[in-house]
Amino acid sequence: MLKNNWPPYDTVRDMIKDGCLFVPIGCKSSPSEEIEWRMSFSLAEKRLVHSMNHTQFLIYALLKLFLKEVVENNIILKGLLCSYFMKTLVFWEIMETKIPWTPSYLVQHFWNCFRRLLGWIDKEYCPNFFLPENNMFIGKIHGENKRNLLKELGSLYRQGYLILQNIPVIRNELERWRLEPQRSVSCGVRRSKIIEKLLLVFYVELPYDISSPAIYKILSSSR
Repeated sequence: MLKNNWPPYDTVRDMIKDGCLFVPIGCKSSPSEEIEWRMSFSLAEKRLVHSMNHTQFLIYALLKLFLKEVVENNIILKGLLCSYFMKTLVFWEIMETKIPWTPSYLVQHFWNCFRRLLGWIDKEYCPNFFLPENNMFIGKIHGENKRNLLKELGSLYRQGYLILQNIPVIRNELERWRLEPQRSVSCGVRRSKIIEKLLLVFYVELPYDISSPAIYKILSSSR
């Protein structure tokens, strides 16, 4: 039985029809790595991404942006996490959360994904979405790597919803609009309200009041 009716049944049907691929890539911690093959669900992953609604896709983009501009810019954490982990986070969050996937809950979904990531790191276990018994952290997240991740990401976690201000492109955009309020007026009332809501989220800590078009604009400007 699918949770939250996701993935959609037609998507599941197409995923089954596509099957999976076998690629000549072994487990790096295995003594027989050179002769091992791996199951690849890349075709199914594409179908899952295409089945996302607007808010779900924005969360995926926001997590990738956080990885690129915050985690990878930390010399201690660089190379420990990857975008595939972020994609897996979103898949599990979509399937298991009971919170509506609407723009007003955008920040809360990001926060839930971040908290889930910390839990995985603490347990040293990242379940593959298609084969949950397959731990994608094996050979990578343990010992000193685990301690560094928990320490650095834990300090960000304690910032609460303001954590997103650590993403330079978002912080700069917010600061620009704060210092140039006349721009929102020239762009019309609708855009003014969007920016106003966005500023409230990050400066007054009202986590449930956010507009996805504003975040989408910020994400688009980072390409």
